[in-house]
Amino acid sequence: MLGISVVLLALTIIPLRTHPSTYEAALASTAHVVEQQTTIARVVDTVLDRCEKERYLYLGDASVGPFAFTEHSPLGPLFLQFNFYFYDDSPNEYFITEMQKNLDTAEILLVRSLRFGNATQSVAAYIEEHFSTQPWECAGSVPVLEPYTLLFRTKPSQWKVRL
Repeated sequence: MLGISVVLLALTIIPLRTHPSTYEAALASTAHVVEQQTTIARVVDTVLDRCEKERYLYLGDASVGPFAFTEHSPLGPLFLQFNFYFYDDSPNEYFITEMQKNLDTAEILLVRSLRFGNATQSVAAYIEEHFSTQPWECAGSVPVLEPYTLLFRTKPSQWKVRL
């Protein structure tokens, strides 16, 4: 009986042991992502400082983003967007109202993706009409921030975007 217990114990412990190289690879990958996002965050902060802006609007998913590393806070409360916040069958009115305010007032956008459920096309059209990749003079030269796009307001909001 003791022999069977030892074998069962060994079979449960052995699979739990993972080779250290697995963790080293994950750590290296994480360090690379943090370095990349920190570099992008520095560019965003530099642009905001040069143009004397306090905040920006981040549009994107829940992946690790530079917003975690910027000195300037993104406009909230939606630091991330999920499609289900905006679908017609179960919209979250608070999130919709706040996002409309942010889109109407934001002067600089950092965009990774647009996730606005049924309203994605209207938000994309609004952004295309009111923002450009052409940096303002105060921003100076802005490097490519793949997979993000930094956008600058080109004209004031003349109408309230509706999600």
